[in-house]
Amino acid sequence: MKNKSKYAFTLAEVIITLVVIGVIAALTIPMYTGNSIEKANRAKLKKTYSVLQGAFETLKDLNNIDYASVSNFHNADLTYTTDVINKLKKYLLVSKDCGHKTGCTAPKYYYKNRKVWLNNPGKNTAEDYALTLNDGTSIVFTMYVRNTVLNSYKLGINNSLIYDSNFIAVVDTNGASGPNTVSKDIFLFVLTKEGLLPAGSSNNSANCEKATQNYDGMDCAAKYIFDDN
Repeated sequence: MKNKSKYAFTLAEVIITLVVIGVIAALTIPMYTGNSIEKANRAKLKKTYSVLQGAFETLKDLNNIDYASVSNFHNADLTYTTDVINKLKKYLLVSKDCGHKTGCTAPKYYYKNRKVWLNNPGKNTAEDYALTLNDGTSIVFTMYVRNTVLNSYKLGINNSLIYDSNFIAVVDTNGASGPNTVSKDIFLFVLTKEGLLPAGSSNNSANCEKATQNYDGMDCAAKYIFDDN
């Protein structure tokens, strides 16, 4: 019988194979991880919208408070948002209540173009009120005047639906964890004449995919809530 020769990989071939596998892993794992985080943030966004929408509707129905009285009143002191949130938070599962102080959010929020949007969210203006839900979502409730909603931030809400001053919920789906950036893990909601609406409801989130102007990405909430893709 003839002896059959046996073939084995050389050390060099093994090393080359491992290097190739490592390169492929380095290229693909971050992509899969990023997609997973993105999906988790969007799922949390939908859940938070449902929770907040229900809370505002309950606030309105059980406390005889209409949305005009919540939104169409603007002053530079702490009493107004405090009064509203003290009623609203009864219908939310709150794990931490920071009020008008820091501690419930990341120290900075960023625009999509990575410029700093807010320093010390929750304490940025007198009206800000911050809290954290039991699932880790951070929310800053605040007030924006009409021009900010329509022009400065281009939140994509029809002019006929908003008030002169508007109650806003700034939602960070993963709390202090990064990237703390609008369109990624930070999304905005506006309390309108039709109830709480995600930014982008009236303009089909027209600026969501852009990343040049400061307002780009501020209207992504509607796209990620209503788009099944």
